[in-house]
Amino acid sequence: MESLCKDTKGLLSLYEASYLSFEGENLMEEAKVFTNKHLKGIKGKIVDKDLVEHIDHALEMHLHHRMFRLEARW
Repeated sequence: MESLCKDTKGLLSLYEASYLSFEGENLMEEAKVFTNKHLKGIKGKIVDKDLVEHIDHALEMHLHHRMFRLEARW
């Protein structure tokens, strides 16, 4: 759906949430692949530099593996 690809913050949230899935949850694995692909494609079209920075940060290392204390400083 094209409307899903336009909601960048929603895609970013779904991408980070997909890493919290249990093994065997195929829907969340598909969501991870879908959002990863679309976030990389949308990144060049976004004007908001803060949002692009958040996308780069999320694609570099997902939320589940980040250290919360360092993340608070970032």
